Amino acid sequence: MHTTDKVNQFIELRAKGLSIPRISEHLKIPASTLYDWNERHSHQVQGLKRAIFEEIEERVLGTAHLQFDTLACALKAIDRQIAVDASRDIRYQKLPALIRMSGSLRRQLHSLKHHAFEYLDTTAAIGTPHSETSPPSPTTEPKP
Repeated sequence: MHTTDKVNQFIELRAKGLSIPRISEHLKIPASTLYDWNERHSHQVQGLKRAIFEEIEERVLGTAHLQFDTLACALKAIDRQIAVDASRDIRYQKLPALIRMSGSLRRQLHSLKHHAFEYLDTTAAIGTPHSETSPPSPTTEPKP
């Protein structure tokens, strides 16, 4: 019987990507035993692999919160540039194109409003306080 320390070493080495034959040489344990451990402890190996990957990702890209903030800032900058270009070129658009753009913008605004109401409903359902003056959820879809 092998010690818990050896099993933990095996899990760590597998999570780091070493092959079973190499681990066998390193730990001086028969590969047949390690193949058995590999099946028994696969969930632990996978969990440790995920933890190692998340740690590396955080070091390289920053926390998930920072990644979201960075992407949101980039998206806002792109949206601002699109708005500038669109407002500059809008006077050259034909009436049907303007009507399509207007409808698209109205749908986007409606979708944002709908998601905001869903968020308010969800936070109210789980007990998160929000303003008493929050508007009620829409029951019918407004016409564009």
